[in-house]
Amino acid sequence: MRVKRNIPSTDLAKLPAALKPLIQREQWAVYREEKREDGSISRPPRQARNPDYLASVSDPNTWSDHATAVQAVKDGKADVSPSYSRRMTRLPCLI
Repeated sequence: MRVKRNIPSTDLAKLPAALKPLIQREQWAVYREEKREDGSISRPPRQARNPDYLASVSDPNTWSDHATAVQAVKDGKADVSPSYSRRMTRLPCLI
């Protein structure tokens, strides 16, 4: 069962200056919170282009650009802020 959260009030399209280089990379996904049968919450990564499908940390074909991920959240297709996948980079995880 999908859990609906409030979208953060911050502007998701404006990252802090230190994170701006990440916007150029197409390594973004979104999340939907889902309630499991035991009542716990799961946040599987979803493809920003089509959040009905899962994203994979090891498959770049399931990632998108930052703008698409932000739009999916703003359109209510995803519940949680966009997430950057660092799997294919040497950057530390910052998000």
